[in-house]
Amino acid sequence: MTNYDSLYDKNILGNNLVQNHFSDKKIHFRILERATILPHRALDNTNGFGGIVDEKGNFIEGSAVHRGTCGAYTPNEPVQQSPLTVIYIGMFVHIWGHSLTDGLSRLWFLKSEVYKTYFSHCPLVFNPMWGGILPNFTRLLQILEVDTSKMLMVNQPIQCQTIILPDESWFINQAGVVTFTNEYVETVEQIKNFAQKIYQPLEQKKFYFYHGQKEMNEARIAQYFESKGFTIIRPETLPLEAQLNILTNAESFASSLGSISHNVMFMRENTEVILIPRFATNTLNMYQQALEQMRNYNVFYIDSTLSMFAPSHNGLFFYVVSRQLRKYFGDDSEEIYSELDFELFCQYAQTSILNAIPTTPLIQQYYASVMPDFLNQLNQRPALMQKYGLRFN
Repeated sequence: MTNYDSLYDKNILGNNLVQNHFSDKKIHFRILERATILPHRALDNTNGFGGIVDEKGNFIEGSAVHRGTCGAYTPNEPVQQSPLTVIYIGMFVHIWGHSLTDGLSRLWFLKSEVYKTYFSHCPLVFNPMWGGILPNFTRLLQILEVDTSKMLMVNQPIQCQTIILPDESWFINQAGVVTFTNEYVETVEQIKNFAQKIYQPLEQKKFYFYHGQKEMNEARIAQYFESKGFTIIRPETLPLEAQLNILTNAESFASSLGSISHNVMFMRENTEVILIPRFATNTLNMYQQALEQMRNYNVFYIDSTLSMFAPSHNGLFFYVVSRQLRKYFGDDSEEIYSELDFELFCQYAQTSILNAIPTTPLIQQYYASVMPDFLNQLNQRPALMQKYGLRFN
């Protein structure tokens, strides 16, 4: 069950609420002769370039993070030659959420009879994106019984005699919809089975996973959840086994919507899940929707931000304890802003303006029910506005 009633404007979401993310198609693998793996390069766009090109230089769609990302380029450095047959297990993003989704998508092949019979001696190659591989993802691979000692990281172009390219079990289909197959579910089940084996009961049963990277004032949200009996968790400070045990114990889980919220995939069914979108156009995250479709959770999307500037690579997000969040916990439904809220919002706005990050008609429409009141109260603090050189009409 997923409830969107606590969003500022759920009508703006339209048909996105009813997407099907499951595919029962049978996935296979391809054998590529004399193909070349191009390491990821940032170059001139957000996703950069890299992946696999065939012997004629044609880019193999889906050989990067997922379909629609990256592409071919002409390398400046020499292309290494390898006589080996290798298994390409993906482009691994240095982001936890992508590790849990795109990073697991080709591992089903290592459980197949074809692999065990013909290819178990072959090296496993991966293409790092935005850095190396996350330590907890390495541990996750070991839990999945991947021999990480056989893994080779591609740092420069290499043409291999043969590349075995498994299909993705988590992918974006031709309609642009995030999709998963039974093979992906089986991979996740293997991790959950491990978590059950190491399970240790915890006294705490309600957890707020704190992201705190590009969010301003998230501490206020965390404090509010703590006042409601939630234990605050910074997952990056914990080994993977400890995280899995927390998620297995959880009866209630809360976090911002994004990479950190993908951890719900390891929880038990019927767990209460509270997700706070970081900004208007993040209200639905198809990766998250797909994960929710895999299991029967009780999910509540609750708006508690005033992120009035469009997100970007340099963008920030701004949180408040909203009327919607208070109402969910049965508190007074009136907005109660603190002086720190106004101070931090000015910092958020100043940073966004200095970085030329715009507000858009869609964002204005989405926050129309709450933003005018906040700005009206802010305008009653002229000294604060003058301090940051701001003016809102």
